[in-house]
Amino acid sequence: MILGVQAGLNVSRYYTVLGQDDTYWEYKAAALAGRVGYHPDLGVPNLDVYAIGFLGYYFYGGEAVYPDTYPSGVGRETPVDYSQTLYGGYIGARWFFWKHIGVFLEGGYSFFTYVQGGLTFKF
Repeated sequence: MILGVQAGLNVSRYYTVLGQDDTYWEYKAAALAGRVGYHPDLGVPNLDVYAIGFLGYYFYGGEAVYPDTYPSGVGRETPVDYSQTLYGGYIGARWFFWKHIGVFLEGGYSFFTYVQGGLTFKF
């Protein structure tokens, strides 16, 4: 069994379909969660399989910025806050084709994604 911490940060800005330079959505997000995982030994060299669960909080806020010519009733800056409890779990596998570098694939449920994969590093 393994205990750990999961953290992330994202800052983004994108422009709306109105196509004006002063019309955009900007947000900042941070996640902090505790993790617990189990890594059984299947006896296969270079293969690591695991199951992980996590629980924490997702801080998400931002604002929509509209031009002064936008229809009345909508403020120039409209703040939003979608912060919420963060939870989920997934199963995965890592295959190390070199001593410290490999690939991974995970599937399950989380606020961020259902399936993910990529490179992994062992320090």
